[in-house]
Amino acid sequence: MAVRFYRASSGRPAPAVVLAVSDPAPFLKHRLRGFLTRLQQINGVYGDDYVGVADSNGRFVWENGRAHLPGTFAGSLWIRRDLDSCSPVVHSQPALAEPPPRCPAG
Repeated sequence: MAVRFYRASSGRPAPAVVLAVSDPAPFLKHRLRGFLTRLQQINGVYGDDYVGVADSNGRFVWENGRAHLPGTFAGSLWIRRDLDSCSPVVHSQPALAEPPPRCPAG
């Protein structure tokens, strides 16, 4: 795990965390939610942050960033398609998009 802090546009320090995992599907499905919950408890519901999850080859499989300014809250989410159904973060998809494959972690 690597943690760095950057200065968000709000002026507050914000953590940027990259988690390296050997088996991303079970991590996303069973452990990432707990990590995100703990980060939110520390950083606050409207805290700025970035979390990335990389596989054992260093390739990103999941990324999420959040930014908050007075009156504005923005975020981004990217998930490797084959692991989309493993993510603890619920998101919308275009109406005619093919549903993602089942999570290989079961």
